[in-house]
Amino acid sequence: MRRAMGFEMRKEMHSAIRDHLRQSPGCSFWVAEETPRFARPRIVGYARSIIRDRVLCITEFFVLPDHHQRGLGQSLLEHCLADAEHIGIEARMVLASQHTGANSLYIRQLGCAPRLPMFLLAGSPNQLQLPREQQGTVFDLHFTEPVRSGNPNLLFAEPIQLNAEIRATLQELDHTIVGFSRLPEHEFWCREVERGEGVARLFRRGSETGEIVGYAYTGVAFQGPLLAQSPEDLPRILHHTTQLFAHKNRLRDFSPLPQGFDSYCAVAGVCAPTLKWLLECGWQIIFQYQMLSSCPLGQPDRYIGHNPLYVL
Repeated sequence: MRRAMGFEMRKEMHSAIRDHLRQSPGCSFWVAEETPRFARPRIVGYARSIIRDRVLCITEFFVLPDHHQRGLGQSLLEHCLADAEHIGIEARMVLASQHTGANSLYIRQLGCAPRLPMFLLAGSPNQLQLPREQQGTVFDLHFTEPVRSGNPNLLFAEPIQLNAEIRATLQELDHTIVGFSRLPEHEFWCREVERGEGVARLFRRGSETGEIVGYAYTGVAFQGPLLAQSPEDLPRILHHTTQLFAHKNRLRDFSPLPQGFDSYCAVAGVCAPTLKWLLECGWQIIFQYQMLSSCPLGQPDRYIGHNPLYVL
């Protein structure tokens, strides 16, 4: 993956999610192997996909640059697609870089089309400042007493406990806003949060027993996803979660990310208010890519994706 993309990556930021995908239900993983005449075999390309809620998601697809134009990428995708069609799918989706050859395969072979520009932003939680009217409108029930208020603008955060009711709610939120549900990933994110100094929160509107209107995850080796029924709530949810995560790590004198950045966010181009807010707070766009799919999926103006960029 490093050689195909042309830049270094921190293994600890990638190993957990890749191990999860390898062992996850609905996973297909194929490699292209070269066997020189007088040398040991070596892997020169690979593709991995998962199926969630009858949506095929290509999570990794890489071929070494000096092996392009040999049909390896097409063959790898054919095997993933054959596995998916054997199970049964209704849509296909991929998060793609700006590599034109790979994008051509996604369009031609998977029937996908470019739907959204995606931006990966980086910055410090300390830079995030909410407008005055939004300050103090999120109450964390893990740290504060419940507030008796009927103000529908208030959000109440609580740790995520994956009981049957919460699982059903997460499935419904994901199906509507992401475009497909994915309980295996919620279980993975919750395990990672429990294992490290991460944060997992549900958000209710108006009171501590109000309707669940969003969720957020932030861990030591990943950031996101975050979801909100209302796009106007995304900055508040992101601000609360990153501040809580930063506070926990300061207490342990721990800084998980390099180059002075503390957090990453994967934001769709249609999420204009959140993008504008992050940039005004001093965050930077460090990578641009695309979401391609065989049909429109979800409501991406209400969602901040997962980083590292293996799953939406």
